[in-house]
Amino acid sequence: MSDWLNDLHDRLGGKRPTGCYGCETKTKATQNQDRWALPLLVTVVVLTLVLIGAVMHTKGYFDSWTKPSYSQGYSQEQKLNPMMYDHLVRKVEKRSRWNSEMITLISILNNHNLAVAKHGYPRSEYIYLNSDWTIDRIPNRVNLDEEQRAFLRRYVKY
Repeated sequence: MSDWLNDLHDRLGGKRPTGCYGCETKTKATQNQDRWALPLLVTVVVLTLVLIGAVMHTKGYFDSWTKPSYSQGYSQEQKLNPMMYDHLVRKVEKRSRWNSEMITLISILNNHNLAVAKHGYPRSEYIYLNSDWTIDRIPNRVNLDEEQRAFLRRYVKY
């Protein structure tokens, strides 16, 4: 009986059997399987996400992301009513005209106040813009033509 144990001992490379025949080969096979587990899992997850994305794309779930939405309820196929278009153009023109007038008013006041500061006039010469976009007097430290004076008279609060 001992001959077959010695023979087995020689075949195993000097290792004594521990009572579990083939345990070392199972361990190597398990290690080989563990090495491929993570890449296999990542591949399965990526392919699943690609498949879900393809299905959602064909069913139109991404249309709301790519097509513009209209806040006023207009669809892309509807055309604007010409009356509404004219109303919107007038509204934009009115607001642009108001913005232009306020920029002109602020520019004239800025020029006046810079002239007051540069030439050393007293601080009482500064003209301040009121919260309702009016001024207390017409600037006198800058050269104004008659058109500019008429423009400023509309904003003077007496």
